[in-house]
Amino acid sequence: MNIPETIYCLEITLMPLSELIIRQVGKSNVRWFTYPFVPPTTFSGYLHSVIFEDDQNNFIERNHAKVRRIEDKFKGIYCLGAYPPIANGKINVCVSEGHYRQHFGDKFNYESFFWNAKTQNKKLAVVEHFWSQILRGFVISENKDTLEDISQKIYGRVTRIGKKGSVQITKSSISQLNLETDGIEWCSIFAPVEIVAEFHVDSKIYNIPVSSQKGDKKKPYWKLLPAMIGVKIIPQYFKDSEKNIVIPKKVLEILDY
Repeated sequence: MNIPETIYCLEITLMPLSELIIRQVGKSNVRWFTYPFVPPTTFSGYLHSVIFEDDQNNFIERNHAKVRRIEDKFKGIYCLGAYPPIANGKINVCVSEGHYRQHFGDKFNYESFFWNAKTQNKKLAVVEHFWSQILRGFVISENKDTLEDISQKIYGRVTRIGKKGSVQITKSSISQLNLETDGIEWCSIFAPVEIVAEFHVDSKIYNIPVSSQKGDKKKPYWKLLPAMIGVKIIPQYFKDSEKNIVIPKKVLEILDY
């Protein structure tokens, strides 16, 4: 694996038009935990829908054995997700305490331990959602022209994202990132646990789907990684001259860049 010392990054600014639900890996049908950000796989599928106008109402990945990956349409790019901005060491995001949501049907059984649609052992779901004024999405590549092509196709578009919610793309820009080997910086995307420089009492570790592909029996497969957001990281990382974007080199290694 030969990771270059210079890459290009397309930063895409998303404006949520409602609260968002991006269901976490490991959720249940009774408790819907949300990520307070957009994971790489969700962001990749979102951009695929924006550009190619997928029929989202009839598209369920697990059922149809399909994977929406913008990487399959534009070679040599990698989607890294979209995240709330960091200001004064805090992530600017609000996560709800959870509210009740009724499933389809009207038969509920609270004596059973399991949720089963066939036996009508349904329970009200406890649902989380999150809200941020903006989200910063990132796509990287060695080819600047490819990122410019994507940028021209997405401006102003409004599209559904995740389990619930819609966002509008309000702007995008391309930056050159150079490999740095010294200093501690705030990470712009998810940070693998092993490169986190500081842990705090309220630190949270998420099991994040960082890439997807078809697996055995034509079912999608997600590559999962324990990682954190809104944290400082140790070198090595890529960053722009203004230090507004910091991408860990470790992430490129994990994605087999």
